[in-house]
Amino acid sequence: MDEVTEFPKFSILSPWPTVINRHVASGHENYAAEITGLAEQAVDGDVFALDHPAVNWLRKTIDARIKAYFDTATKATGCSWRVEGRLITRGMNEFQAMNNRPGSYLTGVFCVNAPARKAGLKLRNDSDTNTLTLVDPRLGMNMIGISGDPYTVQIWKIPAEPGLMTMWPGYINHWMTPNQSDEPFVLVRFDVLIGEGDDKEEGHTTWNRLAVLAPDAPAAKKPDEGLQKIWPTLFVKRHLDDCEDWNSQLAVLINDMEKQNPDLTTNSWLENFFDRQEAPVAWLRDRVTETVAGYLEEFVDFDFQWRIECWPNINHTGDYHAPHMHGWCYLSGTYYLELPPADPGGDDADVPSGAINFADPRPGINIVSVDGDPYSKPQFFMRPEVGTMLLWPSSLMHNVYPNLAKENRITISFNVVVNGPLPC
Repeated sequence: MDEVTEFPKFSILSPWPTVINRHVASGHENYAAEITGLAEQAVDGDVFALDHPAVNWLRKTIDARIKAYFDTATKATGCSWRVEGRLITRGMNEFQAMNNRPGSYLTGVFCVNAPARKAGLKLRNDSDTNTLTLVDPRLGMNMIGISGDPYTVQIWKIPAEPGLMTMWPGYINHWMTPNQSDEPFVLVRFDVLIGEGDDKEEGHTTWNRLAVLAPDAPAAKKPDEGLQKIWPTLFVKRHLDDCEDWNSQLAVLINDMEKQNPDLTTNSWLENFFDRQEAPVAWLRDRVTETVAGYLEEFVDFDFQWRIECWPNINHTGDYHAPHMHGWCYLSGTYYLELPPADPGGDDADVPSGAINFADPRPGINIVSVDGDPYSKPQFFMRPEVGTMLLWPSSLMHNVYPNLAKENRITISFNVVVNGPLPC
């Protein structure tokens, strides 16, 4: 008989949890057609300003969940709130970019329907359709994550289903994956604004939505030279000269690798790409190594041993990378090998096809944001040119938006791993 280890009894405390309300609304099927009809009419503005039976039902349903939230999750008493909502219809490959909701105490979505993925799409096994994705707000908590530990996962996925209402704190970064169906995905996005008491002179309740005032605020001035920037987030952006021939050779090699292993991108941990001996791999390895060495020489006043772990990525049409950070390493980067043209909308689109996006690592800094202030934007995205190498701190949460072009998007990513302990 195996010896059984007896562990000591202990209590677990869980301060500062992130409370999410997930609820399938009873009777939603009775109003789905009417709400969809409003969506087809392209109703704009606050949907809850409408006096419509389906809207009134949805407003009461959301109000009931908000009340339950205050009664059970917060124990707060005497809170007043108002709900603003927007009716959204997403077509094939349309998605919501990652963001948070400045000025909103709670935010949420109500799924009117949940279209099934179109048959025959060639997508990676980590590409989900119409899935709400919430990002862990605990700064740095995921840098050392262990498989199977539910408390260190970087993102929380909630697939759409008809009548599902999900509500969460407004400061949480989140995004909705693309609609991979020919059928439109209809949803209502809403914000819960908390009352701050009665304004005696104006005779109305002042709502905690400072972001609404932003368009009337003066444009932010450029920082004075006397200001000191502490804890900046450093990026390296380098273009490799004479890369065209090397890029072509690397693309042929990576495409051949995917033919042998269709899960090449999602099984990147199986092989260190820089261990290969082909000439184009050696060329890129040398360029990455000298870039990392230059960064450490410039910014780090300590000599330590490090190594580079590397893997290729192929994003077919509709593929994306969900929000994540790179644990167990110091720096991360990507080299851009093949980039299809932005589609649709070109490079001037709100979120260009295949753009990489970074989330502000300063928790809560964006909750009161002002238009024109370059330092309060919750997200920063770019679409680098072919031949560009980026390098950034591994703890930075980032994602890659869907490739909407017909051509593949090929990149090579890498981590800078510390071989020995760093000084405290």
